[in-house]
Amino acid sequence: MASSTNEICVEVDDIREIFRQICPYIIRQWKEVCRKLGIQELELAQLEAHEYHASKAHLAFKGLSLWYEHVGKSATKDKLVSALKQCGLHRAEEEIERLEFRTLKVSPSIIRPSSRLPSASKRRPGTGQGEPNGCISRPPSRTGSANSQPRRGHSSKGRQPYSNRGVNSCEMCLKISVTNIDPLNEVTGVWREKLKEMTETFYEAVLVNTEIHMRALENALNIREISVTDIQTGSLLVRFKILTLGALESFNQMYKTRRLLAICQNVFITENALKTTGAKNVGIKVELSTEVLDHCREFFLSRKFKESVHPTDTLPPPSFESYPCLESSIDDETHIHSVFNEKWRETILQDVQRIQERNTNFDETMDEYIRILNIIMPKGQEEINSLSELLQLYSYLNKTHGVSSGVRLDLFREYLMIVNSIRLTVEEVKARLQTKVQRIHGSDDMDDLSVVQCLVDDLEHMLQPDTIFEEDVSALNRKINPSEKPFSKLLCFIPLLLAKLSTVLFTLAPSVHEPVSE
Repeated sequence: MASSTNEICVEVDDIREIFRQICPYIIRQWKEVCRKLGIQELELAQLEAHEYHASKAHLAFKGLSLWYEHVGKSATKDKLVSALKQCGLHRAEEEIERLEFRTLKVSPSIIRPSSRLPSASKRRPGTGQGEPNGCISRPPSRTGSANSQPRRGHSSKGRQPYSNRGVNSCEMCLKISVTNIDPLNEVTGVWREKLKEMTETFYEAVLVNTEIHMRALENALNIREISVTDIQTGSLLVRFKILTLGALESFNQMYKTRRLLAICQNVFITENALKTTGAKNVGIKVELSTEVLDHCREFFLSRKFKESVHPTDTLPPPSFESYPCLESSIDDETHIHSVFNEKWRETILQDVQRIQERNTNFDETMDEYIRILNIIMPKGQEEINSLSELLQLYSYLNKTHGVSSGVRLDLFREYLMIVNSIRLTVEEVKARLQTKVQRIHGSDDMDDLSVVQCLVDDLEHMLQPDTIFEEDVSALNRKINPSEKPFSKLLCFIPLLLAKLSTVLFTLAPSVHEPVSE
C-alpha cells in the first residue's frame, strides 16, 4: 500500500448537492439561469407543464438537473457560477462558496483510469495533476475508507432513523377518557353501573390490540419525530416520545384545534371495539397536561438542539422527486427574526384580517349558499369533499345556462376567491422561507423555523384541489344546522385554513400577532 506521503488529495464535487443548496436562492430567475446554461425555451415550457403543481424551487432543481442530463461531465461548478454571475445572483454564489466538498486521500497506485470510470472530480492546485475527463461520479459512501472525512454539519453515522441515534427526547402522556356511551340495546338495571361496566369493557377492547392501535395512531399523527411507546390502563394513557420542539408544537396545535381528538376517535372507536362494548357510539375526551407541555418546551429550548443533531440529519435521504427547498442543508443556525421583519409580519397580519372580514361577510349569505347547493347537487352526490368537486360544480353551472339561471354564481366565485387569497398569503410566507433565510452563528431559532415550515406544508396540502376536506366543527364556533350537515366539511374548510394561518403568524411574531378568530 502506498505511503501517506504519496497520497493525492481529490476534491469531489457533488453537483446535485450544489443544485439543492442554491435552488431556494434562484427561484425568481431560475429560467434565466437555465437559459444561460443552454436549456431551450421549449424544454422549460414542457418542464413547467409537467410539474404544474410543483414549487419554484423544485422547478429550479429540475431545470438544473436537465442541464446536467444534457451535458454530463461538462456540468461543472465553474460553469454554474458563471451563469449565476451573469444573472446577478450573488447570494447563490456565496452559497456555493460556503460548501465544503468532500476530500479524499487516495494512493496514485489505486486511482482508476478515467477511461474505465470517468469522474468529474478535479485535482487541487499544486498537486501536479491535470484535470481528468469524465462524468459525475457518485460521492463515496459514509461507510467507505477510514480516511474519508464527513462533510461539515453532517452526522458521520449517516441518515439513520431517529430511534437509532442517541438523541435526547421528551416523553408525554395523553389521557383518553370515555365521556358517554350510547348502548346498542336497551339497558336494564342501574344505568350508572352498566355505564361503568361498558366503559371498562371498551378500555379492555382497546388494550387487547395495543400494538395495532399504537401503529395506527403514529400513522394518523404523521409526525416523524413523534412515536407512540405504550398504551396503559388508567382510563387510557397513551405515552409518546417527542424528539424536537417543532414536533412538540405541532402536537400541541393539533390538541388545541381538536384535531387530535378527531384522530383518537378514528383510531380507538373501531367497529370491533363498539361490537365488544355493545355500543352504537362512544364519546371520548383527550387531556394533555399543560405543566408537562411547558416542561418539555423548556427542555428542548435548553438543550440546544443544533449541537446534538444537525438539522440535515432529520431530513429524508435525497430524492430526485423531492422538493429541494425542504432538503437544503442548513449549516450554522437560522435567524428567523431577521427574515420576517416586523413591517412584513404586520403586512401579512393585515392581509389575513382582511380575508377574515371578507369571510365574515360571506357567512351572512351562507344560508342562501347552502340552499343553492342543496338544489343543484348532482344526483347521487350528497356532499362536497374537496376543492376539485366544488370547482367541477362551478364549471358545470357556468356551462349549463338552464340550471344556472336564477342561481347566484357570485357566491361560488366569492368562496373560491377567499380560498385563493389564503393560497396567495401562504405562498408569500413560503417564498419568504425559501429565499430570505439568513444564516448567522449564535441563533436559537431553528425550531421556530421548523414549526413554521411544518405548518406551511400542512396549509399547502390542504389547498391542493384533491385533498379531502377536514371536518372540525370547533373551528366554526357555532352549531351546524341540519340543512348544513351534508356540507359541514365545506363550511369548516376556510375557518380551519384561517386558524392554521393564524398559528403561523403567532409563531413568526408573537409580539405583533392578534389571534384571528371566527
